[in-house]
Amino acid sequence: MGVLKGYIEVLIALLLLVCYFVTNKAFQKRVGSDAASSMTYSCTRGFVTALLFFLAYYLINRHTPVITWYSAAMSAGLALFVVGYTLVGFKVMNYGSLSVYTVFLMLGGMILPYLYGVIWLNESVNPFRIAGIVIMIVSMFLPLLEKRGGDTASGNVPKQGKPWLFTVLCLLVFFMNGTVSVISKTHAAGVFSLPSSDSMTFVMLCALFNGILSGIILLGINIRKKLALKKNRTIPGQGVDTASGTVREETGGAAPRAALVRAVAIIVFLAAIFDGASFFFQQLGAAELPASVMYPIQTGGSIVLSALAGFLIFKEKPSKIALIGLCITFASTFLFLIE
Repeated sequence: MGVLKGYIEVLIALLLLVCYFVTNKAFQKRVGSDAASSMTYSCTRGFVTALLFFLAYYLINRHTPVITWYSAAMSAGLALFVVGYTLVGFKVMNYGSLSVYTVFLMLGGMILPYLYGVIWLNESVNPFRIAGIVIMIVSMFLPLLEKRGGDTASGNVPKQGKPWLFTVLCLLVFFMNGTVSVISKTHAAGVFSLPSSDSMTFVMLCALFNGILSGIILLGINIRKKLALKKNRTIPGQGVDTASGTVREETGGAAPRAALVRAVAIIVFLAAIFDGASFFFQQLGAAELPASVMYPIQTGGSIVLSALAGFLIFKEKPSKIALIGLCITFASTFLFLIE
């Protein structure tokens, strides 16, 4: 019964995660995906999620959350790696393909916790799951056959002559996202016999530290922006593009700005709910399922369902190679259900 409960919790977490991806996409379409916008989104979402879970905990338990030093340290480390691979993502786009970055991100979140579960937690392994891992890795690399270079659609052409730096950054992303999953599993499964907070409090702490770290980075970006403004000696009505440092005209009146603020506020609020609730159910599922089963299923499921949501909501049509990769990923996910 516990294992079945774990699968249901992972399924709920996956559906909520897809909703979170949809809100991310909606935010990017309205505001942009530069470093300043992403850190503003991350900071605001983090604090809102922390507040919502604090209120939920208080209403359910009638007292404030019980925070232990162990859970606080684990959540701070998890948030540090999350913000870290988010920032590295902006650097990756300067030196190579964003699709390669995404592959390394997903592989890290799948392979490292899988190995952690098998080697450190002595979880069982069978030929079906090994085959599932191999097939899923192959399916993730398929889209790379059709796309070379950087994100030319957005005008982001990679710099030449630094393939070693691109490789190092991708490896960093691989290990950082993998470490996030390992930390999450370690806390949820109670690997160490140390006093820990409950799952709801842990989600609150992770969101809080994510908001704090993102806020610190955002402060640094704004300071850099002000220095750029002074350097360029801009005139009223102009600003600096934080991505390129060039001067741009500011457009739009008070009414469009007010409508944009309302829309963004709704998006951030929904993202905070989806993100926090998804991570909460992941924690519950991680306490019931082996890491060598849960994280490959979570990775494969998120890839397939996110692609489906992109097609249905944003009319994003995958290419033939990408579609083949999605079908293989969907099929390989079921191999992890075989004992």
